Amino acid sequence: MRVEELRAEASSAVQAVRAALHVVAERIDSDQITSKGRLDIATGTDVKSQAVIRALVTRTHGDHAFVGEESGQDAVPADGSYWLVDPICGTWNFASHLPLCCVNVALVEEGQVVLGAVGDAASGEIWVSQRGRGTWLAEATELVPTTASDASSILVLEPGLRGGAEAMRRAGVMAAAVADGQWELRTLGSTIDLAYVAAGRVAGAWHPNTSAPLHFAAGALVASEAGALVTDEDGRPWTPRSHSLVAAATPKVHTAMLALVAARPLEQSEPTGDTQRHRQAPEG
Repeated sequence: MRVEELRAEASSAVQAVRAALHVVAERIDSDQITSKGRLDIATGTDVKSQAVIRALVTRTHGDHAFVGEESGQDAVPADGSYWLVDPICGTWNFASHLPLCCVNVALVEEGQVVLGAVGDAASGEIWVSQRGRGTWLAEATELVPTTASDASSILVLEPGLRGGAEAMRRAGVMAAAVADGQWELRTLGSTIDLAYVAAGRVAGAWHPNTSAPLHFAAGALVASEAGALVTDEDGRPWTPRSHSLVAAATPKVHTAMLALVAARPLEQSEPTGDTQRHRQAPEG
């Protein structure tokens, strides 16, 4: 199967991700670093990567709105069709010369992610999905189907700890996973883990805060269309409006992960009202 057999937007997304991966590999303007807040930075490469993506996807699909992390406005539109673009997910890794980062491009229609492409900055691999059609590794001329698997027994947990009651809950999840003893645990600092779920390299991934969906939309669809269960922490299907994400290769892994993320805070025998509120709200 070829990418041309999918929607035209899918071909454009793959082309855009491939071009952006070249920018990332060349580290164009990587020494231009801007602080966007506590532990949040952007490099000139992020900006250049996004510009390349935007030029390619809007050239032939300009009827879709464009939401990119480096646009100064990353809020999701209330309606209509729009691109969700994260030009480098894992910028802190990238700036530190760690290759654990990816390029994410997704298209949302009527509130639903309908296609996504994820490019791995370390390997140059690109995964592409179209809702209802599946997930493929986009090789030079063909699409190779890929399927989620729990064979690795690896869970990727991304707590993003930043203090407060919610940080204690997330620390409790990490402690519960360690105590459980049946998983190989990793933290990657990038949503590349969702593509790895799709590729069968990772059994599951947890992100407790998905309030900025441009980081997650492409990977969520890529994992889901590869057969993984992708939900929020309450087991509801993940959407761009969700505030958390659990991706699991199998129902068994999904059940185990939901049990882990329900772990109580380390210093409390019962969740407090404050903790319960934090579970439902994104980080400020």
